[in-house]
Amino acid sequence: MRCDVGAGTSLATALTDGGVEVVEAGDDAHEIGIASETSTFVEKFPECAMPTFTIASSAGRDLVLHPTRSALDTRNEVFSGGLDVTVIEGAPAPHTRRPVPVENDRHSLPAIGEVPAARHRWPSGASSWSHPWMLPCVRPGAHNGDVAGRFAPSPTGELHVGNLRTAVAAAAAARGADLAFLIRVDDLDRVQYDRTHEEGQLADLAAVGVVSDQPPVRQSERFELYRDAIATLHAAGEVYECFCSRREIRAEIAAAASAPHGHRPDGAYPGTCRELSRRRREELEREGRRPALRLRTAAEVYTVDDVIAGRYTGAVDDVVLQRNDGVPAYNLAVVVDDADQGVTQVVRGDDLLSSTPRHIHLQQRLGLVTPEYWHVPLVVDAEGRRLAKRFGAPSLSDLGAAGIDAGQVTARLRASLGVDDVGVLHATEVPRHTVTCEDLGLVVPGDA
Repeated sequence: MRCDVGAGTSLATALTDGGVEVVEAGDDAHEIGIASETSTFVEKFPECAMPTFTIASSAGRDLVLHPTRSALDTRNEVFSGGLDVTVIEGAPAPHTRRPVPVENDRHSLPAIGEVPAARHRWPSGASSWSHPWMLPCVRPGAHNGDVAGRFAPSPTGELHVGNLRTAVAAAAAARGADLAFLIRVDDLDRVQYDRTHEEGQLADLAAVGVVSDQPPVRQSERFELYRDAIATLHAAGEVYECFCSRREIRAEIAAAASAPHGHRPDGAYPGTCRELSRRRREELEREGRRPALRLRTAAEVYTVDDVIAGRYTGAVDDVVLQRNDGVPAYNLAVVVDDADQGVTQVVRGDDLLSSTPRHIHLQQRLGLVTPEYWHVPLVVDAEGRRLAKRFGAPSLSDLGAAGIDAGQVTARLRASLGVDDVGVLHATEVPRHTVTCEDLGLVVPGDA
């Protein structure tokens, strides 16, 4: 369905001409609604507030309105001057939160090392926010659209047993809390990314019963959101350029290893570039150095009351916000994505527990809600190491070749977590200790 919105054309008129029934409209179409057999959805919709986006509940379907978007958005083929209306059967509407728009129509990517100008200001201390093109709604009878759980794999290879177990835990915990469940593709690493890996991971997740309630989104399509957040932090004086190479940082961390560092996370940046003079920065630039962008912190300490791991206290360091190749960094992206998608329950491996204070700090600086955290003990190998493919961690295809099918894998993963017969996981049932592939009965002959 296509609606053309030309100069002087009200949104209500465009929607009506496009076949969408407007059930209530105010002056100049500032209010619109979508007719439904079960509900009427009415939202303030200023005609001048482009770009904008809404999901409206209509007779068990979601109407997704895509206005003109930046040329950077390759996922939605939307053309200037028009509005696409897409019908998605059975898709639960997300909980959304809105930032305050900023007068800035800059769509081009910033140069490497350049701090982007904010197109939308993230409100400090706000309890709710979103893209400016998103409005909230909940479809009757669906999962609670106000909150969601998620699993976010990186498509750089096959998922191994440890990844699959965490995914099963995340989906079952969301089910237990009556939350929507989302899969997000964390594909920031474009060097190792492969579309076949993404497709294979989604297929493996589906094989063990882990399916997203909405079409998965990809981080590579959301750079504008991350750069808006960086711009907000920069405006508050909390971003600086870092010219250090990884080798230099490792050497500095090693040299400071004997110094007391309190609760700082593993590999905490020592702050070498925090106070560089302009002259020194110019020298480094002439040498061909490209800066990353880091968050300026004061070693703030946060305590996490984790549902599984218990109370954990840790300090934050000057985490990278944008790499020196211009790609937004994981710690920023995951915080922005979780808030944007209405994620209020994060279930992940306990190797990420020490990063959680960083995430809470970013949430507070951007005025975002902190989700509930469940850090689940890992699956480890016989030597106690976290599972990794380079150490021979078995994947679903490896196990299938050994005669252990997806149904058996699913049953053993669920049993190891305490998931009940209807696929629900309660925190009290989750073991508080690591397990091995041998414990799970998921060993490929010859690898034991």
